[in-house]
Amino acid sequence: MTDEGLPVWQRPGSASAIYAKFAGSRSLRDQWVQMVRASWGNPDHPELCLFQDVTREDGVVRGPAGRAVPVTVMRPPGRVRDAFLYLHGGGWVAPLSGKHVAWAKRLASLTGQEIHCVEYGLAPEKPFPQGLEDCLVCYNALRSRCDGQVSVGGDSSGGNLALALALYCADHGVRRPDRIAALSPATDMHFEDYPAFERLGRGNPIADPSVLAFQRACYLSRADWQNPYASPMLGRLEALPLLFILAGGQDPLHEENLVFARKCEAAGVPTTVYYQPDLPHAFHTHHDVLPAEADAANAAIAAFLGTPAG
Repeated sequence: MTDEGLPVWQRPGSASAIYAKFAGSRSLRDQWVQMVRASWGNPDHPELCLFQDVTREDGVVRGPAGRAVPVTVMRPPGRVRDAFLYLHGGGWVAPLSGKHVAWAKRLASLTGQEIHCVEYGLAPEKPFPQGLEDCLVCYNALRSRCDGQVSVGGDSSGGNLALALALYCADHGVRRPDRIAALSPATDMHFEDYPAFERLGRGNPIADPSVLAFQRACYLSRADWQNPYASPMLGRLEALPLLFILAGGQDPLHEENLVFARKCEAAGVPTTVYYQPDLPHAFHTHHDVLPAEADAANAAIAAFLGTPAG
């Protein structure tokens, strides 16, 4: 049969023929994911040597259907009653890193609480909502054994997951977290609806919009953007507990952070906004270049988490 007799998708040079040629090789997407993970996932960090009275314990939380979620617990000295479930950032694709663990260790020292760092499943191998489901498994396990306050929070994509977890609990009759600390969170998958996303994003070394859009595409499909467990902005905000939002005015996500805060306040949610107009995305972790600013932010976070819930 001549080439002309073949369906167009089987002819040499067609898209399918090109795809077949590269079958078995790693896709560009997977190569880019590995680059992101390599740049974000370093298990070492110089601040891990700080706060030596805080101990570390690595374990696994078991869930239904054989689900096993690794968790790293940072435990301060003395009697511990309250706990904080920490959901790390990394655009839903990068793993728990040494920088995340070092920050959790710092928070344990500042608050006197156990900090449980969840190594939830990563996209694109485990897309939405699988990572959220891992977080829920760990939250339910922690809530079942902790007799004190259980708060949840995280930075960037971790802040997104924390808000989604609280909304899910409210929607499904599960006791919600006592508090949420959303630190430069992604609250609305419609990133492009906010002018700062483009205005501040191009060339941004911390939160470039092209990278954020790629991570979003790895995590979920366009149809999922409307899901409130993906875009908490679209959820029942009145169901949220006491809320802390950190935002920096040089963050491409800061406009949506401030819109989200205003909507929560309008919904009657007690909301604390820690906004610094000249600071970048997740500035609370940048002790290497912004030590005073990061210390002040973490003091505010610790004060929020440490105040007894009403």
